[in-house]
Amino acid sequence: KLKLIKRRAYGFRNFRNFWVRSMLSWHLVC
Repeated sequence: KLKLIKRRAYGFRNFRNFWVRSMLSWHLVC
């Protein structure tokens, strides 16, 4: 269970980083 939680948290962190990057690039384009 601990591994699953860790993996889930890691995926969420990656998703947030990706979202922030996409938002920054979108703002730069506009």
